[in-house]
Order: sequence, then C-alpha cells, then structure tokens
Amino acid sequence: MPFIRLGDTTESVISSSYSSELSLNSGIFYRLNDDIDNYYYYQAIQVHVPVSGTYIFTSDSSLDTIGFFYDTNFDPSVPTKNLVTNDDDGGDISLQFLVEVFLEAEHPYILVVTTHGDAETGSFSISASGPAAVDFLSITPTTSQPMIMPSIVPTISSSYSSSLSTSSGIFQRVYGDSEYFYYYQAIQVTVPTSGTYTFTSDSDLDTMGYFYDPSFDPSVPTENLVTDDDDGGDIHAQFLIEAFLEAGRTYILVVTTHGESLTGSFSVSASGPDSVNFLSITPTTSQPITTREFVNNTFPASDIYAVGGTLRGQMPAFLFFK
Repeated sequence: MPFIRLGDTTESVISSSYSSELSLNSGIFYRLNDDIDNYYYYQAIQVHVPVSGTYIFTSDSSLDTIGFFYDTNFDPSVPTKNLVTNDDDGGDISLQFLVEVFLEAEHPYILVVTTHGDAETGSFSISASGPAAVDFLSITPTTSQPMIMPSIVPTISSSYSSSLSTSSGIFQRVYGDSEYFYYYQAIQVTVPTSGTYTFTSDSDLDTMGYFYDPSFDPSVPTENLVTDDDDGGDIHAQFLIEAFLEAGRTYILVVTTHGESLTGSFSVSASGPDSVNFLSITPTTSQPITTREFVNNTFPASDIYAVGGTLRGQMPAFLFFK
C-alpha cells in the first residue's frame, strides 16, 4: 500500500474505482457555460467517504470528458447551484479531467460526468484516491424546473464514389488561378426530408467542394453559389459543407481540386435526417468557356485540341485551339 508522508505523520492512500457509460438513455442537460443549442449526456454519481480529507478523482475514457463536483445535490435544470469545482483536461491522461476536493466524512456529494462535445456517448471509468475508500452510487437527480430538451433526430449516412479524369469537365473555379483549369464533377443532390445535411470528401487529392442552388453553370461559377469549402473536413485537405436542404428541391455539389489539372478518385459522405440521392450530371453553359489560358499552360502549342461543352438552347459546341 502506498504512503504519503505529511510532516511527521504517514497517511495511507486508498484507491477506489467506478465504471459506467453514457448512452442514449442517460440524462441530458445544458452544460455550464455552453451554447444552449447544444445538449450533453451526463451521469450523476453520489459520493460518500468514511474519513474526512482531500480526495482526487480522475477519468479515463475514449471520450473527451468533463467533471463537475457538487456539494449535497445536483439539479440538472440549474447546473450552477451547489457547484464546488469542475475540470476539463487536468488529468494525466489526454482529454480527461482531474478533480481535487476536501470531503467531509458521511456528507453527500455529487460527481457529474459529461463530455466536452455535445450529444456524445461511450464508456468511462473514474479512479479516486484519498485517505479512505470512496463509495460511488449512480443516481437520477430531480429538477426544480422543467427542462425543454431538443428532439433527437437520427442521423442517416449516404455515400457517393467517382473520379476526376481527363474526360471530366473543366472550368476556372472560384478563387482559382485564372491561368489554369480544374477538372470537376457536378453531382445533383436531392433529399426526401428537409433539414441540415453535411457533406465531406475523402480522397488522395486535395479536394474542394462548391454547393449550388438550384443549378451550376461552369461558365459562370459564382452564379447560384450557396457555399464552398476547401479544408474544413476532419480528413486532411478535404472539404466539409453543411447546408439546409429542402425536400424535393434540386441542388448541385461540384467536386474539384485545389491544385490545377489534377485527376484521381474521390468519395463523398453525406449525413442528415434522411438519405441523400446523388446523380452525376453534365451541366449546360450559358456562354462559351474561354480556355486559351489552359492551352498556354497545359497543352503543347503544336497540337490541336477540342474542349467539349453544351451551350444552353444550342447544339453541342467545341472550342478549338492551336
């Protein structure tokens, strides 16, 4: 048994532990000092000790945990009431809390375990050390006022895979260098249920995403542009686009690259309140795409190339360069 020497006294340190999980059935509350649009799962654990003294509580979890420590009781509807202390990342383990408090023998305390990110679930364990064993008991706290919680909408995932090749459409993308061309793929997007949807890319290419409502004209790439992103995704150099979509309405997601004239495969993952329908399309153009700069920077001057496209209301048009 380990000992700590304090002055002329030697005090034993007793370890205790508790394991549980946060699930969809756990209590939810609006965490202290956070956005009221977010909710957090929590577990309230009643703590008793038989010997007064200083005790340390640390967490261990794959979740980024936060600990709130209350004296006597915890009211989820008033999370500041009776709060003694709290911690986010003070533990020795990355993203885990450490709470150090003086506890009186046989006095009730409440340790609330929750997460840094909103609406997260998963297992966790608590280790306690102090002059005596700690008694843990999971409880369901009462509230002093009604708590209006957001409805929990299930998230449905969809995916789409394709590639950019030398046969793909070309355009001068928004924010791109006007002297270069970029391959793109235009993907028609429809959803059966209105709501907020998220689109992320995964590719060896450095991808960019442009989102249009209701159509995309490669010759006027700023027209109908709703939003765009370059590197906002969790995967390095991949885009993340979040947009509110109306059921039955047509949108266009354009996948292209950060670097000019790059080819390769890619995939797009979508998540939202319903499945997403993807359909690759060949968009029409309202005016010829002037691509002489492409020739100067990419094609041998001695050759002749034809770049295909379709002008709205006209026969297919080809621009020849020499």
